[in-house]
Amino acid sequence: MKKILGWLTSNVLLAFMYFAVTLSIIMLVLYFVVFHKGFSNNDDSWANFGSYFASITGLLAFAGVLYSIKISNENNKASEERGIFFKMLELYQKQTDLVICNDKNGVEAFKEYAIKANKYLVIYIALNELIKNNSYKKPFVAQYIEPFYEAVNSFWCQLSTEDECYEEDFDDFIIRIQNEKKLDYLIDYYNEAQRCSNIIMESIIAEEIYLAMRCVADLLYDKYGHLFGQYYRNIYYLMDMISKSEEENKYSKIFRAQLSRYELLLLLYNAVSTQSSIDTVKYLIKYDIFNNIVSDDIIMFNKIYCVLYCEPESLSRKLLRGFVNEILVEYQKDYKNIEYSWQP
Repeated sequence: MKKILGWLTSNVLLAFMYFAVTLSIIMLVLYFVVFHKGFSNNDDSWANFGSYFASITGLLAFAGVLYSIKISNENNKASEERGIFFKMLELYQKQTDLVICNDKNGVEAFKEYAIKANKYLVIYIALNELIKNNSYKKPFVAQYIEPFYEAVNSFWCQLSTEDECYEEDFDDFIIRIQNEKKLDYLIDYYNEAQRCSNIIMESIIAEEIYLAMRCVADLLYDKYGHLFGQYYRNIYYLMDMISKSEEENKYSKIFRAQLSRYELLLLLYNAVSTQSSIDTVKYLIKYDIFNNIVSDDIIMFNKIYCVLYCEPESLSRKLLRGFVNEILVEYQKDYKNIEYSWQP
């Protein structure tokens, strides 16, 4: 009963139209059931039939008017939705052009930030490996991590030599860099971190990659939130608007087609950050936003599957999507444990 009442409330015009047509059919059937003795020669009988039939056609005309109003309302709603969608899409495109990095803007700026994000990720994972296994406390540092260890240790020694008041020991130094996301300190040692990443990838799990990506995403937002904050929020509200549209499938595909490969990568990072939300991730999955993400842009994906399959070029899109979904699933599992600074 509640479902029926709910339908009637939201479809008043349609309900009246159905009622008018149904009543017209009933009246017509009843007339022929009662008066079924053939054609009459009496003028009054034909006059009565005309009056009766006029009431039926009046009801049908009323139903036609209701139907016209319904179609008009639907067209107006569709037109209004279309206008809102394309205005929001235009706003998104303007915000894309406003993103700047190293005197570049738009897609080229997103490319620069994507490169930074991947470098931070490699450094974070190498640093985490150093801390996780207490490699720096061993008499002999594991060979695969040694180049990175030597570089970081050299940097720490330089700091302690230049500043006589510097009292932080190496253990506390590397833990602080990780906890405070001071990865810029080690950006010059990216090559050393990269050398050991292939070995690390042999045993890394999705949860560790997710946590590393979350740290990198938060670092990027801390540094460049003034550029990306409005951009990400607009994307959320654009997807939210699409979810309530009558042409949801069409609009979601149009929006997805606007995203460059580097935007997709940064969206993936942001999706697992503390600036994200569970609704944002649901929309990203629902509209298959990462359908066109490029495997070469996801540095950890290529390193993991290079170890497993040796030929990253031969990797199927299915494997790539599986990797992305694993990261998003880790976010969804961890969602309740994170203190988020923004909710839609």
